[in-house]
Amino acid sequence: MKATFKARKPRAGARGAKRAADPGGWQWADPNGLKVNPEFRRLIPLQSRGEFLALERSIKDEGCRDPLLVWKGRNVVLDGHTRRDLCIHLKKQVKVREVELPDERAAVEYILELQRQRRNLTREAMSYFRGAEYNAIKQQRGGRRRGRPPKGQSVPRHQPTTAYRLAEKYAVSEKTVKRDARFALAVDRIAEDYGDPDVRRKLLGADVKLTRVEARALLRMPPEERKAAVDKLIEDGELPRQKKEPAARRPKEVAESLVARLKAKGEGHARSVVQQMARLLGLGSR
Repeated sequence: MKATFKARKPRAGARGAKRAADPGGWQWADPNGLKVNPEFRRLIPLQSRGEFLALERSIKDEGCRDPLLVWKGRNVVLDGHTRRDLCIHLKKQVKVREVELPDERAAVEYILELQRQRRNLTREAMSYFRGAEYNAIKQQRGGRRRGRPPKGQSVPRHQPTTAYRLAEKYAVSEKTVKRDARFALAVDRIAEDYGDPDVRRKLLGADVKLTRVEARALLRMPPEERKAAVDKLIEDGELPRQKKEPAARRPKEVAESLVARLKAKGEGHARSVVQQMARLLGLGSR
């Protein structure tokens, strides 16, 4: 069944009547006819529970207000998976705007770029997408190091690095971009070892707080323990905080602290305390 179609002209005065199309170029569509590519969907972090409920109420009361983005000629959803699911559940039609793309790789890049432009992404999700972009560019170039051009070719002395270009693009520092890249690798490793491709979008969802520190902590855990910790993180939204054991103080620090406190109470008091301590330790004169 063809997913997109032109809506019939609504009767004058009909309740909830909508136009068949608007200047933005969208069309009405049956959401059941739109396809979902699981790999595309996994690129998109989960909404918060509050955002999901607000969207559900909006669609129930007003229908689909914002067009879904669909790959032209393939009817595959690029953006708006949750709206599609809700419209199917609530038996609503959806607005669709088609996007021309040459191949699947271009579709993935398009989806990732959409996510990086989202204002409601968590700080951790934004960090992941910047880092994933950096890693993808480096991988495309075969990880070639600076200063080692192909034989017979030269590189301009001040050629901007990938980190520099992305730092300029996102208004962050180069160090931040490289930290983001390590964070993205850590998240990908956690998701890969977990064995469920959907776990990445859950970890980057709005209701889960996965920081760089927690990602490193998860990677240090044995595989079985890590899987249980990931389940707990997704369920509770954060990892339980571990109580830190107080660091043992060095003898010199203890002595300096004690001397400072004794001096504050006067020389006589300090001499008396030191003598008592000497007797307790068996250091008194015989």
